[in-house]
Amino acid sequence: KQATCSCGSGIPVQEVFIEGQTVTLVALPLIFQNLKSAGKAPSDELAGELLETVKIYNPIPAGAEQNYALALLREYRAYCQQEMPA
Repeated sequence: KQATCSCGSGIPVQEVFIEGQTVTLVALPLIFQNLKSAGKAPSDELAGELLETVKIYNPIPAGAEQNYALALLREYRAYCQQEMPA
């Protein structure tokens, strides 16, 4: 899936299950790709950086930062496992 802007370019989006609902986050696939390319492994320390990067492109409801950070880290772990060669 992609979100489009007025220039016509597509920005990839990803749906994530957070706080009992599915949330569509803009640029998440690119964020994951950049973190992986930078050699950043999924870790509790990375959760804050991941959340701050996602907040650049997506609104995060007040008081939901911790739940978003945990969900983003969970999704990044899954992404890294999926991207590993078998």
